[in-house]
Amino acid sequence: MKTKILLFCVTFFLFFDLFSNETVNSYHEDYLETLFLQGEIDTPYLNYGSYSSNKWDESGNGLWKDQRKEEEYFHITENSYFTILDTSLFQSYNLNTPHGMNDGSLWQGRGYNMQLDGGIAFKSPCVDIIIDPELNFSQNLDYDIQEASRYSGSEYGYMYYGIDLPQRFGDDALGYWDYGQSQIRFNYNSWTLGFGNEEVWIGPGEQNALILSNNAGGFPHIDFGLNKTETRFGDMEFRMWWGWLKSSEYFEKAPDEYQDFISGLSISYAPSFLPELVIGFHRTAQVSFNDYTYESILEPLNFGITSGMLEFGQDETDGRASLTFSWLFPASGAEFYGEWMREDYSPNISGWIETPEHTAAYTLGFKKNIFLKNREKYFELNGELSSTVWSMDYMLSDSWGGGFYRHHKTNLGYTSQGQILGAGIGSASNYQYLGLDFYAPFGKLGTYISRYKQDDTLLYSLDGSDDNNDRIPVEIAAGLSGSYFINKKSILSLEVAYIFNKNWNLEADNDLHGIYISTLYSYRF
Repeated sequence: MKTKILLFCVTFFLFFDLFSNETVNSYHEDYLETLFLQGEIDTPYLNYGSYSSNKWDESGNGLWKDQRKEEEYFHITENSYFTILDTSLFQSYNLNTPHGMNDGSLWQGRGYNMQLDGGIAFKSPCVDIIIDPELNFSQNLDYDIQEASRYSGSEYGYMYYGIDLPQRFGDDALGYWDYGQSQIRFNYNSWTLGFGNEEVWIGPGEQNALILSNNAGGFPHIDFGLNKTETRFGDMEFRMWWGWLKSSEYFEKAPDEYQDFISGLSISYAPSFLPELVIGFHRTAQVSFNDYTYESILEPLNFGITSGMLEFGQDETDGRASLTFSWLFPASGAEFYGEWMREDYSPNISGWIETPEHTAAYTLGFKKNIFLKNREKYFELNGELSSTVWSMDYMLSDSWGGGFYRHHKTNLGYTSQGQILGAGIGSASNYQYLGLDFYAPFGKLGTYISRYKQDDTLLYSLDGSDDNNDRIPVEIAAGLSGSYFINKKSILSLEVAYIFNKNWNLEADNDLHGIYISTLYSYRF
């Protein structure tokens, strides 16, 4: 009997691990990235950030090392175990207009919003099973919106055709759930094969990722590839994925009929002779299931720079590709990064020579750690600017048509259930951000200011009045934030921001003054 009890205690004992998976863009991942800037720890991925690839080694001597309880693992065998995932409750309130991006499946409308997530996981050397659903609620109070495109099929739809991006999700409160980071994953050495719903952030951008972000919730997909792997030539990373996109309930007249197939590719490399530099190539291809063929599966591997004999806008596939770079300077705790993306093929080489800026977008940014004398406390400064503004040939030539993240032959544009898959700022916009965070053993304090010039396509493509410059819609946000360790099991975060919307709905002097408040409580069992 004693032998059986001892065997049970050995095989089902409570262990601790210095490695932990982090949700993309979580408060703790932000902290770990500051340690990476200092050269204290290494990042677990090059560009493909997801819950499964985001496994950090926290064995260093960071500020928060003794502030957060380590994950508890209930071992079944020496290398396989169950764990209870962190439970988080996010709440926000928007006074006048929707505000918030990079928030996954949650849509933060006017009024009160909430997201609750948590779950369990089984992990082993070969198989991981994650059950991590999300429960969402949005009060979705009324506010003025622009007139929807007649092609949207809904009074709440977007102002222009070719995209499923509701300005408001109906006129009732919303309650819905999402699979969150749930998945089944098979691993062999550095190779991985996953079936699930996890959100993915590709590239070094902090505020905006042009090719793929967590601005929308994850979508059902299969992914296969190579996690960050060290070779004699440098670190390499490779991933392909194939997924299923569905429309919101406010697109066209039969939303269940509008579904797209999406495939993607991400390749990243950090050369052995310059390991601080990471470069990446990323591509997605999207097609309506009505036009799906077996060739669609391998479309991301089509590296052609032209669309052959196709006329402008006649391609059935909506493709986009981006190049990324990040350059780390650990001695000074700094990093410079950027992403350049192009949406459309060119019909010929002349198109690349004459208008390389056609359908091009970019993000540029930097991060810098600033230490105090004892190095036990430090600041992090982050500056970033992004642009998805239309190139002039969009305005001057009907044949080029369309708009960023929009496409007239795929069903949904580049969205999933009504939210942008790429940069949260959306189409025809630009964004500037400057933030300063102070890290200390108790947590962190921060302040930021951002300028967001919203989609003003209507001013230049459909309206010829002389007062266009007086109607450009701009959002200014200035806020304070903080995170505090209540104890080793829980942390509380708070953000308060002043929101100024100038020329709301393209109406001159229609200025709105609002407040955004959010809290996040996270508990570790």
